[in-house]
Amino acid sequence: MLRVLVACPRCGGQFDVTGHAPGARVHCVCGTLLRVPEELARSQQEAPVVRCARCGGPRRGGESACGFCGTDFTVTERDRDTVCPSCAGRIGRASRFCPYCGVRIDPQVLPLESSALDCPVCEEGQRLQVRVLSGAGHVVLECVRCGGLWVAAPVLRLLEQEAQRTVSPVAPGEVRVARPSALEQRGPFYRKCPICGEVMQRRNYGAISGVIVDVCKAHGVWFDEGELEAVLQWVRSGGLRRAAERERMRLEEAARDARRAAREAARAGGEAVYGPGPYAGSGGWGTDLLADLADLLGELFGGRR
Repeated sequence: MLRVLVACPRCGGQFDVTGHAPGARVHCVCGTLLRVPEELARSQQEAPVVRCARCGGPRRGGESACGFCGTDFTVTERDRDTVCPSCAGRIGRASRFCPYCGVRIDPQVLPLESSALDCPVCEEGQRLQVRVLSGAGHVVLECVRCGGLWVAAPVLRLLEQEAQRTVSPVAPGEVRVARPSALEQRGPFYRKCPICGEVMQRRNYGAISGVIVDVCKAHGVWFDEGELEAVLQWVRSGGLRRAAERERMRLEEAARDARRAAREAARAGGEAVYGPGPYAGSGGWGTDLLADLADLLGELFGGRR
């Protein structure tokens, strides 16, 4: 079987994706989405050898053996069962450097383990895979077919906290958050939570991020391909802080409206009790009441005389 290696453009990590279907999507430990090549490169038998596959020493001129370790520069056809993660050239399985592009070969095995949960996009039959996203050991579930990620609520809070620690002090107008590519909607429009099976709610993450995600309040959030990275970039740009400030202003405005409505209701209630009655003269209800009381007392005492 041909051994296929892919490299992460973000952190430089190399991974052995042998056995994954062409076009499958897997995540690097740093969270970057990687794709298994749709078409593997043709054998580069005629490509010029520039470095020793064993020690990485440069080839000088047209010499047939490495001047540093003595290894023959000729690579036999039977050795070429591995695809270089950089130039896609066919190299030997034991090669420590690609003889064509010179990149160091140091692949890792993808830490995937099948779960018992189905992908909410691809649905029944497509199991989610267990994945460790970062050096901190955050575990998520991913679908290698559609590239989506299921992130439990506690893990998402930890990822947010880590992203907030690297917030860059920029003005809101200077923020340029990369959005996921505009892909055609895959699977059902309303997805079911892979844990409880209940239909999830579609929400604008943080109310103002512009990234629409599927949320199960009890269990976690489903991110389509590219959405988690877009959300974390939004958080790193100060998005959660701006969302919190906007919510604070909204609550303060709501409180002011409530106080204003209470004052108007109290004013309206006072006019209904005292305004239209016999004590609503120009002097106010208190003045008219005292005047009427004085007249009544005068009549009483006057009647006794």
